Amino acid sequence: MRLTLAELRRLDAGTILEVGGVAPGYATLSHGERVVAEGELVDVDGRLGLQITRLAAQP
Repeated sequence: MRLTLAELRRLDAGTILEVGGVAPGYATLSHGERVVAEGELVDVDGRLGLQITRLAAQP
């Protein structure tokens, strides 16, 4: 799933994002077409967070 910064800002409590082909709790952080990091989705005081498990190699 790819979201623009504007789309991320429109997310609100209760928003459901449908995703497929991913393991539960796993996410990839990208900037444009470049993968920046991978990690686990975690709860941070009732908010969604990404705990980085691997940084992508620099080009």
